[in-house]
Amino acid sequence: MELVTALLVLAALAIATHFYNRRRKWVQSVDLIPGPPALPIIGNSWEILWTFKTDQTEAISNWTRKYGSIYRLWLGLGHAVVVLNNPEDVEILLSGSKHIEKSNVYRHLHPWLGEGLLTSKGQKWHMRRKLITPTFHFRILDQFVQVFDSNGNILVEKLLSTNGKTINIHDFITLCTLDIICETAMGTKVNAQQDSKSPYVSAVSDALLSVHMRTMQPWLGNDWLYNRTEGSKTLNAALKVLHKYSREDSWSSYC
Repeated sequence: MELVTALLVLAALAIATHFYNRRRKWVQSVDLIPGPPALPIIGNSWEILWTFKTDQTEAISNWTRKYGSIYRLWLGLGHAVVVLNNPEDVEILLSGSKHIEKSNVYRHLHPWLGEGLLTSKGQKWHMRRKLITPTFHFRILDQFVQVFDSNGNILVEKLLSTNGKTINIHDFITLCTLDIICETAMGTKVNAQQDSKSPYVSAVSDALLSVHMRTMQPWLGNDWLYNRTEGSKTLNAALKVLHKYSREDSWSSYC
């Protein structure tokens, strides 16, 4: 009996050592990529979260100037992110088929988007990609040119109304994109650019921020823990608005 116990302990130690060495080599490989110094356990998460209270764009620009067009960030608990700022590098990544496995953080989007093309992976992703690819044919997209044009004109008007002031164009582009997506994919106008404080637009903003903040804090990956945070309450409130809107829109389209 003692011999069996000893063998089991040795086997467990051998397996633990094996995975530890693999993990250590992976961490060492990631650390070959330049990036800001990381603290034990929490990594760079404190720095990233601080940028939400100051200026995200400036923080990212500073990292890019200091570490180059490719750098890494540690989110904590061994989660790493590699940031690409060169369009040519992004093109190589997106046009290849080697790195198509989605991270587990995509499951944070499941309560909102379900397991569709954006969030699914593996065989399920391949099957849905095959089904939806024909809908992106150029001849089909031609029918939406008017939507692109009209919303693009609104965007131009909004930009001109700033009278040459320095602005964060991200907010303008986000609202224009939301208008286009809803009108083309859902067949409904949300007028996000004209009414950025509407319940629907506010809910989209709250949901995006909640998911993003959870992603930046790996210790909230546990559902039980996350469901007891203010972020979860904010997300659930936003999802009630979004899902209600989707159901009502689907019903009106059906009728």
